[in-house]
Amino acid sequence: PGVEFYDLFDPSHTGFAQEDLYKMTDNKGRLLVMRPDCTLPIARLAATRLQALPRPLRLWYDEMVYRNNPGLAGRDDEQLQCGMELLGAGGLKADLEALFLASCILQDMVPGYRIELGHAGIFQGLSEELPVDDEEREAIRRAIEAKNYAALSAMLDAAGRTGDPLVEDIVVLQVFYADVKIALRAARTDRRSLFLEEALCPCG
Repeated sequence: PGVEFYDLFDPSHTGFAQEDLYKMTDNKGRLLVMRPDCTLPIARLAATRLQALPRPLRLWYDEMVYRNNPGLAGRDDEQLQCGMELLGAGGLKADLEALFLASCILQDMVPGYRIELGHAGIFQGLSEELPVDDEEREAIRRAIEAKNYAALSAMLDAAGRTGDPLVEDIVVLQVFYADVKIALRAARTDRRSLFLEEALCPCG
């Protein structure tokens, strides 16, 4: 459905900022949102109506999503989101299957395409030691996602860590979005970056 209960996309556990969500209430006063992403509704579907089906599940979607983007961001608030979900399988083999499928489809549709890989654990591992609160950390994450180098540099300068190797890695992460060699280096030199080690272990 295009409208979901707010709890499914609660920012406290999904990473969606409240200001990104189009919110409303139903006739019972319950808080609803216009669907900002397809992955969580599909995960809910797999855990309920499709629970009895054998795993892994291979599902695809082609749906509109709705996000309240900042002004002058160059993005429409209504966007078509296409993708696939491989549920019930893990590890490098599952990742390669998803990437191979994406590559085959894009090869036929988009000449000169580029695939960008992301993992929330990489940013979390790099940012956990920055002396910033959760709101500032989220603003840094959004600047990386938008590839807004000027805003990112200003926020990192304000954190008082200019010249710190950790900051340099975060800047490079934004520029190269994401250079796996930089992320691996951070994982292996930062004794507390367990999120990085878990995120990158299939890469060796």
